Amino acid sequence: MAVIIRSYFGLHEDDVVSRPMGSSGVDLMMSPLAQQKVKISFECKKTKAEPTLAALEQAKYNAYQGTIGVVAWQPRGVGGDNGVVTLDIHDFMELLRRANECD
Repeated sequence: MAVIIRSYFGLHEDDVVSRPMGSSGVDLMMSPLAQQKVKISFECKKTKAEPTLAALEQAKYNAYQGTIGVVAWQPRGVGGDNGVVTLDIHDFMELLRRANECD
């Protein structure tokens, strides 16, 4: 996930860093520059089933201030450079609104 984010936003390796499983807080540590560009905080899951609403609540709780908490997960059989993002509908609409402001 960190590699994908860095490539899309032109960030350096130290701007987005994966944390070990079981660590408290966000799963991807992001520099202030990364937080400003991405505006999303990630809770990462590698699971056979879709993550629960508890995972989404965890993502929101741990989110950096001013960012939207989402769950990024890798379903069974999906390669390492692919995944799915789960987020609240209101947060999705907020991202769309922000994207339209940039046009």
